[in-house]
Amino acid sequence: MRQRGRKVIWACLSVLLFSGMLLAQGYSDVARNTGYRDGLEKGANDARQAKSFSLDRHDAYKDADHGYRDSFRNKNAYKQTYRDAFRRGYQVGYNEGSLGRPGERGQRPGVGPRGGSPGSPGSPGGMRRPASPAYAQTASNTAYRDGREKGANDARQGKSYNLDRHDYYKDADHGYRDSFNNKEDYKRLYRDAFRRGYTDGYRQRK
Repeated sequence: MRQRGRKVIWACLSVLLFSGMLLAQGYSDVARNTGYRDGLEKGANDARQAKSFSLDRHDAYKDADHGYRDSFRNKNAYKQTYRDAFRRGYQVGYNEGSLGRPGERGQRPGVGPRGGSPGSPGSPGGMRRPASPAYAQTASNTAYRDGREKGANDARQGKSYNLDRHDYYKDADHGYRDSFNNKEDYKRLYRDAFRRGYTDGYRQRK
């Protein structure tokens, strides 16, 4: 009888685990697809209107909850996946939208048409990759250290994984100087590096 009871319990646990996996897969797919489409559209529109490259201009990126449903039950993870996909879509849309503007094929925001150095021949569409801006190293190093520290602290204190809990991530301007002349791109680089550092710090303390 006991053995039969154990089998029933294991069967129930297996069903719950499998359902959880399906649920996680479901919200990840929705977040990725929705975020990429939204970013692609916004990026193309900004480029066509000759606006600067700026993710933070768009409420869809800041809110990061388009397509979210209560049944997903993990809003923070959804937001992170959505923003990652939105960023990729926005970059593609912005580059493609720039094709109609003279001298801007493949140009990255904040870099003039002649401002880049040759990139790898295998880059998409044969585009040349411009040199990294001077502030990129500052943003990456500062943010990675900040994120690693915050992630380790959250894990030590038994808190959930949550980037949006931290002002450093939301403001994304720690280490920025006026001489860099491109705050939006600095913020983008900072958040990318903060996310990597936070993930590493959080995992190592779990």
